[in-house]
Amino acid sequence: MSRFSRSRVAIASAMLGTVLGFARQAPAQAPAPTAPYRVGGTIAPPTKIKDAPPVYPPAARQAGIQGVVILEAIISETGEVSSVRVLRSVPLLDQAAEDAVLQWQYTPTLLNGVAVPIIMTVTVNFTMAPSLNVTLPSGARMKTGFGSNGRALLNMPDGGRLGFEMKKGVLPDARTITIYEIGDPGSEPRLLGSVDLMMNGGPVQSATTPSFGLSLIGPP
Repeated sequence: MSRFSRSRVAIASAMLGTVLGFARQAPAQAPAPTAPYRVGGTIAPPTKIKDAPPVYPPAARQAGIQGVVILEAIISETGEVSSVRVLRSVPLLDQAAEDAVLQWQYTPTLLNGVAVPIIMTVTVNFTMAPSLNVTLPSGARMKTGFGSNGRALLNMPDGGRLGFEMKKGVLPDARTITIYEIGDPGSEPRLLGSVDLMMNGGPVQSATTPSFGLSLIGPP
């Protein structure tokens, strides 16, 4: 073989080695993302393992706006909510609903033993709890709000504390308010008595010692 032929063979071998080297070093192609499966049929809804209640927008609360926002959520393979889209809007509440749902966490959904993303409909309910106007024996007027558990706490100017528990009455707008005196931490609350109030009705004087003027204010 001539010197020229040997040179051509050497160059070709070097080029082939370079190509093979690049082929060996080329990163593996990432698999194409799987489109989310819609919940229904064989795809059961996942279990929520982390909840985040919505923050009621002050403007909506002041305007007395309540309602249910319906959203479509895409949940990743790990159970995180990756994106949301409003399906039924309630003015002034949509953004708060989206912010809450994006913090939710679900159990991963398995299909044939493999975790897959899913898409499903979720709802966020905005309901304003009633508030209680309290007139103390001194004549001072105070206000407290009930939580979702139907309980409220009032810190009085003299350092004492009152607890209130609200339950539904016989009539649709009637509520029974039980009053407790809250003592030191670890001690049992002392029952003072109860009073029946009408939602958005006039003040009622409690038959307790001491006695309080109470009125219940509900959302408009």
